[in-house]
Amino acid sequence: MVLRASLGLAITQGLLFFCTELWEVLALRLLQGALAGIITAVLCFANSITPTEKRSAVIGKLTSATAAGAILGPVIGGVLIQWLSFSALFATASMACLLIALVLAAGLKQPPLSASGEQKKKHRPDSVPSLNTQLIGLGLLVIFLLQTAKALPSSFFALYAESYLEITPFMTGLLFSSAGIGMMLSAPLWGVTLINYSRPVSRWY
Repeated sequence: MVLRASLGLAITQGLLFFCTELWEVLALRLLQGALAGIITAVLCFANSITPTEKRSAVIGKLTSATAAGAILGPVIGGVLIQWLSFSALFATASMACLLIALVLAAGLKQPPLSASGEQKKKHRPDSVPSLNTQLIGLGLLVIFLLQTAKALPSSFFALYAESYLEITPFMTGLLFSSAGIGMMLSAPLWGVTLINYSRPVSRWY
């Protein structure tokens, strides 16, 4: 499921490369926010598979990864905009999301938890989970890269909207916040969906 969201973000960022109309950008920004809502769901999922005594440390690391991506994304975007066009920056963000999808595909090729043989017999619903460092590490990487790719256009988005789309400052603000609106509406739905897909872990696909 996380893999599908990463591919969706890659597609929407890539489609922004071709946008010339206000409504096209607005629709894609809303969709981007809806897909990015999975970051919160990943945090909750990590909490559910982590032993109680280690949950605070793991959630702290995942939150730091989110903040690091939000910091690094605009910085990279600000540097690249000196040499690339607005459209090229969207293409760069799209390729970054595609890279995330490839990392996920490689990392999830062998499911961290096996549902066969001895492990199936030993597993009990009321058993305390052990810390799966491979899965937590993958979650850290995914959240960091997703947040970086999502924040990449932040530093130049207002300039892009006003000079390329030729819209008012109010509409620029609306376009920028539309991703947040999409995320606000989708995050609860992602959470419910992830509950249903949390077993087996391979359904992260």
